[in-house]
Amino acid sequence: FEPTWHHNYGTIAWTAPKSESGYKPHYPPIHPERVLLSEILHTLTNDEIERNRYLADRQKFVRGIDGLSHEEKNALIELHQIKFIQLGVHPFVSHALRRVLERAGILEPDGETS
Repeated sequence: FEPTWHHNYGTIAWTAPKSESGYKPHYPPIHPERVLLSEILHTLTNDEIERNRYLADRQKFVRGIDGLSHEEKNALIELHQIKFIQLGVHPFVSHALRRVLERAGILEPDGETS
């Protein structure tokens, strides 16, 4: 073992049993069953052509997606931040799309469609 500035100089083990701390993270857990919905939100945030298709007719866009639950489709049509979070999508994913739409003047900061 030859230590350098960018390597670990040692390993420490904790031998005490894990105790419940009551810690609750600020952000909710990410649900793996929401990968498709998260991917769609990410695509809409970063792909202007797909975003324009979505904005032209949200219901038609959502109907063309296989694999989303009824709840997921409704949240995507409504672009409802709280519903996305309740479904288990990380808040930053849906928020990023909202910010793009707000900056484009499509949504008001309070969430209302203009």
